[in-house]
Amino acid sequence: MNKTLRASAIMAGLALCFSVCQKPEPVPAPNPVSPVDTLALEDEQTEIEFVWNSVEAALCYAIEIADNEDFNGALVFGNDELYDTTCKVSTDLFNLDSAYYWQVSAKGEDSWSAWSETIDFTPIEQDPTLGLDTTYFPLSVGYEWKFRRHEWAHDEINFEYDYDQTYSFTVKVIDQF
Repeated sequence: MNKTLRASAIMAGLALCFSVCQKPEPVPAPNPVSPVDTLALEDEQTEIEFVWNSVEAALCYAIEIADNEDFNGALVFGNDELYDTTCKVSTDLFNLDSAYYWQVSAKGEDSWSAWSETIDFTPIEQDPTLGLDTTYFPLSVGYEWKFRRHEWAHDEINFEYDYDQTYSFTVKVIDQF
């Protein structure tokens, strides 16, 4: 009877240990948000911000950026100690009109998730913008605006006009992007 009691106690202890000491569920991979596809860089832009969705129970995140979709060879950028769902990377690491690939992973209590789907993007130079207020100047091919300015000078002593001049210029939309 004493052996049966001991065996029962050992079995109960093992059952308790298995129920409490189970390995935690692995965390799922985060979902990349941006950049995707084509990324227009502004003239003075010095960083590209990479953004992904948060993962419940993630302790930190890792990101890899490469110039090939297999992530073979040296990475353009990598960091495995990110505690937020964004990462800013210097634009100096990227060439315009070249394709890049990125992926992220989340770290759980005792393991990393699988890598997310691989996202590609291509940094390009942003097209110039016209500084016209389109409320008053509708932008369309063929539109033309004419501006005329009449200027004169007045002599305060003799109360005479010294000169009289007219300036004019024309703005015409010949193409649009």
